[in-house]
Amino acid sequence: MAVVALGYACQAKKADTTATDATMTDSTAVVGTELVLKVTGMTCEACETKITDGLKTLPGVLAVSASNLDSTATLTIDTTLIQKGLIVATIAELGYVAE
Repeated sequence: MAVVALGYACQAKKADTTATDATMTDSTAVVGTELVLKVTGMTCEACETKITDGLKTLPGVLAVSASNLDSTATLTIDTTLIQKGLIVATIAELGYVAE
């Protein structure tokens, strides 16, 4: 080992790979997944703010931005904590349509 060659002692620690939650065992789950949704009904910056504020408090939403010019909401999500269906439903509760 290079560390030992430099005169330092080291000991490898075994990584803890035990899942603490059943959803964490899903091999398709990815932290930091980007999701872009088409959102209809946004007409102004207040609409963007309403969607952004409504989504950013959801567990698993790491970042969110909305654009009324592009009619999109762009999110960075942790798929171990949130799924697209809940995001679409939340946007619907806010008065918009997302797909």
